[in-house]
Amino acid sequence: MHITLISKQPLEKLPPLLSVIDLLKEHGVRLKIIATCEPNVANRLQSELVRVRSLNIPFNNSRAVLCKIVKWAWFRAILKAEFNQIDEKRVFWIGSGCTAMALGRCVYRHRFILQLNELYDNDRFYRRGLKPFCQKAAAVIMPEATRASIVQSWYNLPTRPIVLPNKPAYFIKPGDDLERTKKLIGEMAFGRIVGKKVVIYQGMYDPGNRNIDNVARAIRKLGAPWGFLVMGQFPESERQRLSGLNPEIVFVPFLTPPSHLEVTRLAYIGTAFYEPVDLNHLFCAPNKIWEYSAFDIPMLCSCSPALETVMTKFNAGICVEPSSVAQIQEALMRLDKSYSDYSRSSRQLYASVDMMNIMETILTRVEAHSMTNNGKNDFETS
Repeated sequence: MHITLISKQPLEKLPPLLSVIDLLKEHGVRLKIIATCEPNVANRLQSELVRVRSLNIPFNNSRAVLCKIVKWAWFRAILKAEFNQIDEKRVFWIGSGCTAMALGRCVYRHRFILQLNELYDNDRFYRRGLKPFCQKAAAVIMPEATRASIVQSWYNLPTRPIVLPNKPAYFIKPGDDLERTKKLIGEMAFGRIVGKKVVIYQGMYDPGNRNIDNVARAIRKLGAPWGFLVMGQFPESERQRLSGLNPEIVFVPFLTPPSHLEVTRLAYIGTAFYEPVDLNHLFCAPNKIWEYSAFDIPMLCSCSPALETVMTKFNAGICVEPSSVAQIQEALMRLDKSYSDYSRSSRQLYASVDMMNIMETILTRVEAHSMTNNGKNDFETS
Protein backbone atom coordinates (compact mmCIF):
# COMPACT_ATOMS: atom_id res chain seq x y z
CA MET A 1 0.00 0.00 0.00
CA HIS A 2 1.17 3.55 -0.79
CA ILE A 3 0.10 6.23 1.68
CA THR A 4 0.51 9.98 1.34
CA LEU A 5 0.11 11.65 4.71
CA ILE A 6 -0.96 15.30 4.57
CA SER A 7 -1.00 17.83 7.39
CA LYS A 8 -1.64 21.54 7.17
CA GLN A 9 -0.55 21.89 10.80
CA PRO A 10 3.11 21.49 11.79
CA LEU A 11 4.03 17.88 12.48
CA GLU A 12 6.01 18.85 15.57
CA LYS A 13 2.82 20.26 17.09
CA LEU A 14 0.94 16.98 16.47
CA PRO A 15 2.78 14.16 18.28
CA PRO A 16 -0.01 11.66 17.39
CA LEU A 17 0.85 12.12 13.70
CA LEU A 18 4.52 11.43 14.41
CA SER A 19 3.40 8.17 16.01
CA VAL A 20 1.26 7.34 12.97
CA ILE A 21 4.30 7.85 10.73
CA ASP A 22 6.39 5.48 12.84
CA LEU A 23 3.62 2.86 12.89
CA LEU A 24 3.15 3.02 9.12
CA LYS A 25 6.89 2.58 8.62
CA GLU A 26 6.84 -0.47 10.90
CA HIS A 27 4.08 -1.95 8.73
CA GLY A 28 6.18 -1.55 5.61
CA VAL A 29 3.93 1.05 4.02
CA ARG A 30 5.47 3.13 1.23
CA LEU A 31 5.10 6.55 2.77
CA LYS A 32 5.17 10.09 1.47
CA ILE A 33 4.59 13.09 3.71
CA ILE A 34 3.35 16.51 2.64
CA ALA A 35 3.23 18.83 5.62
CA THR A 36 4.50 21.89 7.36
CA CYS A 37 7.32 20.94 9.71
CA GLU A 38 10.58 22.18 11.17
CA PRO A 39 13.74 21.33 9.19
CA ASN A 40 15.03 19.00 11.93
CA VAL A 41 11.79 16.98 11.77
CA ALA A 42 11.95 16.75 7.97
CA ASN A 43 15.64 15.80 8.10
CA ARG A 44 15.01 13.06 10.68
CA LEU A 45 12.22 11.54 8.59
CA GLN A 46 14.25 11.73 5.39
CA SER A 47 17.16 10.01 7.14
CA GLU A 48 14.71 7.16 7.81
CA LEU A 49 14.01 6.90 4.04
CA VAL A 50 10.65 8.67 4.20
CA ARG A 51 9.83 11.02 1.32
CA VAL A 52 9.03 14.45 2.77
CA ARG A 53 7.69 17.51 1.01
CA SER A 54 7.89 20.38 3.47
CA LEU A 55 5.44 23.24 2.96
CA ASN A 56 5.85 26.87 3.92
CA ILE A 57 2.29 28.16 4.22
CA PRO A 58 1.94 31.98 4.14
CA PHE A 59 0.41 33.62 7.23
CA ASN A 60 0.32 30.21 8.93
CA ASN A 61 0.49 31.71 12.43
CA SER A 62 -2.26 34.26 11.84
CA ARG A 63 -5.85 33.65 12.95
CA ALA A 64 -7.36 36.52 10.97
CA VAL A 65 -10.25 35.41 8.74
CA LEU A 66 -8.75 36.85 5.54
CA CYS A 67 -5.40 35.20 6.25
CA LYS A 68 -7.18 31.91 6.87
CA ILE A 69 -8.87 32.11 3.46
CA VAL A 70 -5.51 32.85 1.82
CA LYS A 71 -3.89 29.92 3.67
CA TRP A 72 -6.62 27.49 2.62
CA ALA A 73 -6.56 28.66 -1.01
CA TRP A 74 -2.76 28.37 -1.14
CA PHE A 75 -2.80 24.95 0.50
CA ARG A 76 -5.49 23.64 -1.86
CA ALA A 77 -3.72 25.01 -4.96
CA ILE A 78 -0.36 23.56 -3.95
CA LEU A 79 -1.85 20.10 -3.43
CA LYS A 80 -4.11 20.12 -6.48
CA ALA A 81 -1.53 18.24 -8.57
CA GLU A 82 -1.36 15.46 -5.98
CA PHE A 83 -5.09 14.87 -6.16
CA ASN A 84 -5.24 15.08 -9.94
CA GLN A 85 -3.14 11.90 -10.09
CA ILE A 86 -5.48 8.91 -9.89
CA ASP A 87 -3.64 5.93 -8.44
CA GLU A 88 -5.74 3.05 -7.15
CA LYS A 89 -2.86 1.81 -4.99
CA ARG A 90 -2.46 5.11 -3.18
CA VAL A 91 -4.31 6.13 -0.04
CA PHE A 92 -4.32 9.61 1.48
CA TRP A 93 -4.01 9.94 5.24
CA ILE A 94 -5.61 13.29 6.14
CA GLY A 95 -3.96 14.29 9.40
CA SER A 96 -6.63 16.52 10.95
CA GLY A 97 -10.05 18.07 10.53
CA CYS A 98 -8.37 21.37 9.67
CA THR A 99 -6.41 19.68 6.88
CA ALA A 100 -9.55 18.06 5.45
CA MET A 101 -11.48 21.33 5.43
CA ALA A 102 -8.61 23.15 3.74
CA LEU A 103 -8.31 20.48 1.03
CA GLY A 104 -12.01 20.43 0.21
CA ARG A 105 -13.91 18.16 -2.19
CA CYS A 106 -10.88 17.09 -4.23
CA VAL A 107 -10.26 14.43 -1.55
CA TYR A 108 -13.52 12.65 -2.37
CA ARG A 109 -12.20 11.13 -5.60
CA HIS A 110 -9.65 9.04 -3.70
CA ARG A 111 -9.45 6.49 -0.93
CA PHE A 112 -8.57 8.35 2.23
CA ILE A 113 -8.24 7.93 5.96
CA LEU A 114 -9.44 10.82 8.13
CA GLN A 115 -7.77 11.35 11.49
CA LEU A 116 -9.73 13.66 13.78
CA ASN A 117 -7.70 14.91 16.73
CA GLU A 118 -10.49 17.14 18.06
CA LEU A 119 -14.27 16.88 18.45
CA TYR A 120 -15.17 20.43 17.27
CA ASP A 121 -18.44 20.37 19.24
CA ASN A 122 -18.19 24.15 19.79
CA ASP A 123 -17.45 24.95 16.15
CA ARG A 124 -20.51 24.74 13.87
CA PHE A 125 -18.49 25.37 10.73
CA TYR A 126 -16.16 22.43 11.32
CA ARG A 127 -18.83 20.18 12.78
CA ARG A 128 -21.04 20.55 9.71
CA GLY A 129 -18.22 20.69 7.20
CA LEU A 130 -16.58 17.46 8.35
CA LYS A 131 -19.73 15.36 7.86
CA PRO A 132 -19.14 14.41 4.18
CA PHE A 133 -15.48 13.67 4.88
CA CYS A 134 -16.43 11.26 7.68
CA GLN A 135 -19.08 9.61 5.53
CA LYS A 136 -16.79 9.15 2.53
CA ALA A 137 -13.60 8.12 4.35
CA ALA A 138 -12.36 4.54 4.10
CA ALA A 139 -11.62 4.83 7.84
CA VAL A 140 -12.14 7.52 10.45
CA ILE A 141 -9.65 7.64 13.32
CA MET A 142 -10.34 9.13 16.76
CA PRO A 143 -8.11 9.18 19.86
CA GLU A 144 -10.80 8.43 22.47
CA ALA A 145 -13.73 5.99 22.62
CA THR A 146 -16.54 8.37 23.64
CA ARG A 147 -15.46 10.89 21.03
CA ALA A 148 -15.64 8.11 18.45
CA SER A 149 -19.19 7.21 19.50
CA ILE A 150 -20.24 10.86 19.39
CA VAL A 151 -18.89 11.27 15.85
CA GLN A 152 -20.66 8.07 14.76
CA SER A 153 -23.92 9.45 16.15
CA TRP A 154 -23.49 12.93 14.68
CA TYR A 155 -22.76 11.72 11.15
CA ASN A 156 -24.81 8.50 11.10
CA LEU A 157 -21.77 6.37 10.32
CA PRO A 158 -22.34 2.61 9.79
CA THR A 159 -19.39 1.73 12.04
CA ARG A 160 -17.75 3.51 14.94
CA PRO A 161 -14.49 5.29 14.10
CA ILE A 162 -11.40 3.31 15.02
CA VAL A 163 -9.89 4.43 18.32
CA LEU A 164 -6.15 5.02 18.03
CA PRO A 165 -5.00 6.44 21.40
CA ASN A 166 -2.44 9.22 21.45
CA LYS A 167 0.22 6.82 22.70
CA PRO A 168 3.65 7.69 21.31
CA ALA A 169 5.25 5.13 19.04
CA TYR A 170 8.55 6.99 19.43
CA PHE A 171 10.35 6.51 22.71
CA ILE A 172 13.34 7.65 24.75
CA LYS A 173 14.69 5.14 27.20
CA PRO A 174 14.83 6.07 30.88
CA GLY A 175 18.30 6.11 32.36
CA ASP A 176 20.88 7.86 34.48
CA ASP A 177 22.62 9.72 31.67
CA LEU A 178 21.14 13.20 32.04
CA GLU A 179 23.65 15.17 29.99
CA ARG A 180 21.28 15.43 27.00
CA THR A 181 18.56 16.79 29.28
CA LYS A 182 20.93 19.31 30.84
CA LYS A 183 21.90 20.57 27.39
CA LEU A 184 18.26 20.87 26.32
CA ILE A 185 17.00 22.92 29.26
CA GLY A 186 20.19 24.60 30.45
CA GLU A 187 22.26 24.07 33.58
CA MET A 188 20.34 26.64 35.62
CA ALA A 189 16.93 25.06 35.07
CA PHE A 190 18.40 21.59 35.49
CA GLY A 191 20.00 22.56 38.78
CA ARG A 192 16.66 23.80 40.13
CA ILE A 193 14.89 20.46 39.59
CA VAL A 194 17.54 17.79 40.11
CA GLY A 195 16.98 15.84 43.32
CA LYS A 196 13.42 17.14 43.76
CA LYS A 197 10.05 15.43 43.56
CA VAL A 198 9.19 17.15 40.31
CA VAL A 199 5.53 17.61 39.37
CA ILE A 200 5.32 18.35 35.64
CA TYR A 201 2.78 20.01 33.42
CA GLN A 202 3.54 19.71 29.70
CA GLY A 203 1.78 20.44 26.44
CA MET A 204 -0.64 23.07 25.22
CA TYR A 205 -1.68 25.66 27.78
CA ASP A 206 -4.68 27.94 28.05
CA PRO A 207 -5.67 29.36 31.46
CA GLY A 208 -9.30 29.26 30.33
CA ASN A 209 -9.48 25.52 29.74
CA ARG A 210 -6.25 24.04 31.13
CA ASN A 211 -5.83 25.89 34.38
CA ILE A 212 -2.91 24.90 36.63
CA ASP A 213 -3.09 27.77 39.13
CA ASN A 214 -4.06 25.60 42.08
CA VAL A 215 -1.41 23.02 41.26
CA ALA A 216 1.14 25.81 41.58
CA ARG A 217 -0.39 26.90 44.89
CA ALA A 218 -0.52 23.35 46.30
CA ILE A 219 3.12 22.63 45.46
CA ARG A 220 4.18 25.91 47.04
CA LYS A 221 2.38 24.90 50.23
CA LEU A 222 4.07 21.50 50.25
CA GLY A 223 7.50 23.12 49.96
CA ALA A 224 10.78 21.21 49.65
CA PRO A 225 11.54 18.67 48.28
CA TRP A 226 8.63 19.27 45.90
CA GLY A 227 9.11 21.22 42.68
CA PHE A 228 6.91 22.28 39.75
CA LEU A 229 8.16 22.17 36.16
CA VAL A 230 6.06 23.59 33.34
CA MET A 231 6.99 22.77 29.75
CA GLY A 232 5.45 24.34 26.66
CA GLN A 233 4.71 27.66 25.00
CA PHE A 234 3.74 30.18 27.66
CA PRO A 235 3.28 33.92 27.03
CA GLU A 236 5.51 36.06 29.20
CA SER A 237 2.45 37.50 30.96
CA GLU A 238 1.39 33.98 32.01
CA ARG A 239 4.88 33.09 33.16
CA GLN A 240 4.92 36.14 35.41
CA ARG A 241 1.42 35.46 36.74
CA LEU A 242 2.16 31.81 37.53
CA SER A 243 5.48 32.78 39.11
CA GLY A 244 3.50 35.04 41.41
CA LEU A 245 1.57 31.98 42.60
CA ASN A 246 4.72 29.90 43.02
CA PRO A 247 8.11 31.64 42.60
CA GLU A 248 9.87 28.27 42.39
CA ILE A 249 8.21 27.18 39.12
CA VAL A 250 10.74 26.12 36.49
CA PHE A 251 9.70 26.99 32.93
CA VAL A 252 10.99 24.98 29.98
CA PRO A 253 10.10 26.12 26.44
CA PHE A 254 8.44 23.93 23.82
CA LEU A 255 10.74 21.13 22.69
CA THR A 256 10.17 19.34 19.39
CA PRO A 257 9.00 15.75 19.96
CA PRO A 258 10.50 13.41 20.89
CA SER A 259 13.09 15.66 22.56
CA HIS A 260 10.53 16.77 25.16
CA LEU A 261 10.57 13.25 26.60
CA GLU A 262 14.10 13.92 27.83
CA VAL A 263 12.46 16.29 30.31
CA THR A 264 9.35 14.20 30.93
CA ARG A 265 11.44 11.30 32.23
CA LEU A 266 12.70 13.48 35.12
CA ALA A 267 9.19 13.90 36.53
CA TYR A 268 8.00 12.30 39.76
CA ILE A 269 4.31 13.00 39.07
CA GLY A 270 2.64 14.09 35.83
CA THR A 271 -0.43 16.34 35.59
CA ALA A 272 -3.31 16.55 33.12
CA PHE A 273 -5.88 19.28 33.86
CA TYR A 274 -8.87 20.21 31.71
CA GLU A 275 -11.76 22.53 32.45
CA PRO A 276 -15.27 21.24 31.55
CA VAL A 277 -15.81 23.86 28.85
CA ASP A 278 -17.06 21.50 26.12
CA LEU A 279 -17.32 17.83 25.12
CA ASN A 280 -13.87 17.94 23.59
CA HIS A 281 -12.38 18.67 27.02
CA LEU A 282 -14.71 16.39 28.99
CA PHE A 283 -13.68 13.49 26.77
CA CYS A 284 -10.09 14.59 26.38
CA ALA A 285 -7.43 12.37 24.87
CA PRO A 286 -4.11 13.76 26.09
CA ASN A 287 -0.97 12.18 24.71
CA LYS A 288 0.71 13.30 27.94
CA ILE A 289 -0.85 10.48 29.99
CA TRP A 290 0.81 7.98 27.66
CA GLU A 291 4.09 9.86 27.82
CA TYR A 292 3.97 9.82 31.63
CA SER A 293 3.06 6.14 31.75
CA ALA A 294 5.93 5.29 29.39
CA PHE A 295 8.22 6.24 32.28
CA ASP A 296 6.05 4.67 35.03
CA ILE A 297 5.06 8.14 36.28
CA PRO A 298 1.88 8.35 38.41
CA MET A 299 -0.61 11.06 37.49
CA LEU A 300 -2.65 13.85 39.03
CA CYS A 301 -5.64 14.65 36.83
CA SER A 302 -8.78 16.74 36.78
CA CYS A 303 -12.17 15.07 37.20
CA SER A 304 -13.10 14.75 33.55
CA PRO A 305 -15.01 11.60 32.52
CA ALA A 306 -12.27 10.38 30.16
CA LEU A 307 -9.48 10.77 32.70
CA GLU A 308 -11.55 9.35 35.57
CA THR A 309 -12.32 6.26 33.48
CA VAL A 310 -8.64 5.61 32.76
CA MET A 311 -7.37 6.37 36.27
CA THR A 312 -10.09 4.25 37.91
CA LYS A 313 -9.50 1.30 35.58
CA PHE A 314 -5.73 1.21 36.02
CA ASN A 315 -5.21 3.03 39.34
CA ALA A 316 -2.44 4.94 37.60
CA GLY A 317 -3.23 8.21 39.35
CA ILE A 318 -5.77 10.30 41.22
CA CYS A 319 -8.44 12.66 39.87
CA VAL A 320 -9.26 15.83 41.80
CA GLU A 321 -11.37 18.95 41.51
CA PRO A 322 -9.05 21.61 40.03
CA SER A 323 -10.75 24.29 42.15
CA SER A 324 -9.54 22.75 45.43
CA VAL A 325 -5.97 23.41 46.54
CA ALA A 326 -6.54 21.11 49.53
CA GLN A 327 -7.62 18.20 47.30
CA ILE A 328 -4.60 18.66 45.05
CA GLN A 329 -2.24 18.81 48.01
CA GLU A 330 -3.79 15.72 49.62
CA ALA A 331 -3.68 13.79 46.32
CA LEU A 332 0.01 14.56 45.86
CA MET A 333 0.75 13.23 49.34
CA ARG A 334 -1.29 10.07 48.66
CA LEU A 335 0.59 9.47 45.42
CA ASP A 336 3.86 9.98 47.27
CA LYS A 337 2.90 7.59 50.09
CA SER A 338 1.95 4.73 47.72
CA TYR A 339 4.30 5.71 44.93
CA SER A 340 5.52 2.24 43.95
CA ASP A 341 1.95 0.96 43.55
CA TYR A 342 0.84 3.90 41.41
CA SER A 343 4.05 3.71 39.37
CA ARG A 344 3.51 0.01 38.65
CA SER A 345 -0.09 0.73 37.61
CA SER A 346 1.06 3.55 35.35
CA ARG A 347 3.29 1.13 33.49
CA GLN A 348 0.37 -1.28 33.13
CA LEU A 349 -1.64 1.51 31.53
CA TYR A 350 1.12 2.04 28.97
CA ALA A 351 1.30 -1.67 28.19
CA SER A 352 -2.48 -2.00 27.81
CA VAL A 353 -2.63 -0.69 24.24
CA ASP A 354 -1.07 -2.42 21.23
CA MET A 355 -0.65 0.36 18.68
CA MET A 356 0.71 -1.98 16.00
CA ASN A 357 -2.39 -4.13 16.23
CA ILE A 358 -4.69 -1.10 15.95
CA MET A 359 -2.79 0.12 12.90
CA GLU A 360 -3.20 -3.33 11.37
CA THR A 361 -6.97 -2.98 11.89
CA ILE A 362 -6.94 0.41 10.17
CA LEU A 363 -5.02 -0.85 7.15
CA THR A 364 -7.23 -3.93 6.91
CA ARG A 365 -10.35 -1.76 6.90
CA VAL A 366 -8.91 0.37 4.12
CA GLU A 367 -8.07 -2.72 2.06
CA ALA A 368 -11.58 -4.09 2.64
CA HIS A 369 -13.01 -0.77 1.50
CA SER A 370 -11.06 -1.08 -1.73
CA MET A 371 -12.28 -4.65 -2.28
CA THR A 372 -15.87 -3.61 -1.60
CA ASN A 373 -15.56 -1.01 -4.33
CA ASN A 374 -13.93 -3.58 -6.67
CA GLY A 375 -10.91 -1.35 -7.00
CA LYS A 376 -13.03 1.54 -8.25
CA ASN A 377 -13.64 4.82 -6.51
CA ASP A 378 -17.26 5.83 -5.99
CA PHE A 379 -16.52 9.09 -4.21
CA GLU A 380 -17.23 11.37 -7.12
CA THR A 381 -19.68 14.11 -6.27
CA SER A 382 -21.87 16.15 -8.49
